[in-house]
Amino acid sequence: MFKRNYLFILIIILTTIIGCQRNEKINFEKLTPHKTFLYVDHRDDTTFTIKRANYDVNVYLLANKNFFTRGTVILLHGWDLSPLSWCDQTSFCNELLSMGYHVIIPDMGKSVYASQYYHETIKTMAMYPQLPFVLDTLLPFLQDSIHILNNSHNNYLIGYSMGARGALAIAENTENIFSRLVLISGEYDQTLMPEDNILTMYFGSYQQFPERWEGKDNLLRNIDKLNIPVLILHGKNDDVISALQSDTLAKVLENKNKFYIKTIYNNYGHDFDFVQKTVKDVNVFLNKDFLPLN
Repeated sequence: MFKRNYLFILIIILTTIIGCQRNEKINFEKLTPHKTFLYVDHRDDTTFTIKRANYDVNVYLLANKNFFTRGTVILLHGWDLSPLSWCDQTSFCNELLSMGYHVIIPDMGKSVYASQYYHETIKTMAMYPQLPFVLDTLLPFLQDSIHILNNSHNNYLIGYSMGARGALAIAENTENIFSRLVLISGEYDQTLMPEDNILTMYFGSYQQFPERWEGKDNLLRNIDKLNIPVLILHGKNDDVISALQSDTLAKVLENKNKFYIKTIYNNYGHDFDFVQKTVKDVNVFLNKDFLPLN
């Protein structure tokens, strides 16, 4: 009787062990085919400071704590907004972290992401970092010192308002770093808003310096260099940056045979309520499979 009970208990133990091993194997097999998951070292949330002559740039790293990461998302804030407004005013940060992304938020202050400074640029604007800082300092710092944004990861750019202008400018001037671009309530063709005070304080007036407004800093002129899928989102009632900006960008992308998705939201303006509204659509876009662009 004792031997029979002992044998029965032994069978139960072996069955349990085999079952556990089988479950672990099944879970591992489910993970390995997903090439979007990449192992990286665990990191803690950190603030890095890049020293500059007039304006030090704080770079906030919100680290995905999962064993696997999908990649990295750079969030670019609006003009003179808190960089962490993405996290304080919306659920973007939590959503991206929960999906397995690292989140990078640089404090770009009052940047308009211009290619250079001008004699007419007022001093309080000239102190802030512009596009060359991003291309020559910020991105190499993230790649070489933090060891992210390498081309084996999925790296995405998301910008709101002036940050959307910055995201498009960065995407046009980089190759093999970013694979998706999200533009929320952005300004891309400054000639559509020639009376804009911010742009005038930077470029000088459109009437005096049309070449600055129409030339290399006009992002629609450089759209040939863009080769990643774009999600364009705008509120129809936006009275800060007209939805005409997004409509015009979409038409240029279509004429150039570029891949884009555009959504204009009724009854939304230029605020964080609208940014929050876009979270679901952005999540779908980041996780959607697209055929490579030629």
